[in-house]
Amino acid sequence: MHKSQRPDQKNKCNLYVKNIPFQEGQDINEIEKSLREKFEKFGMITSMVLKIDKAHKKPFGFIAFENHEDAAKALEAMNNADVFGTGEKIYAGWG
Repeated sequence: MHKSQRPDQKNKCNLYVKNIPFQEGQDINEIEKSLREKFEKFGMITSMVLKIDKAHKKPFGFIAFENHEDAAKALEAMNNADVFGTGEKIYAGWG
């Protein structure tokens, strides 16, 4: 059974995303805009927060979808995917 099908996950709408590719000096707002564009094709995003993990110098964040089905589709497609074409795979999980 995939994690998104577990009974305790059936009502979740929030995803945690990490390992987002980042270059020193890159604008966090541009990264957030690009990430939003990649994820909103799965459904309506109600909120999104992106921050920089100072220890690892990588962005991480939370993406809230309007409903569980859209969040589950995004999780399935985006977890362990090279979303930005850099060779680096992001992690997406329930947040």
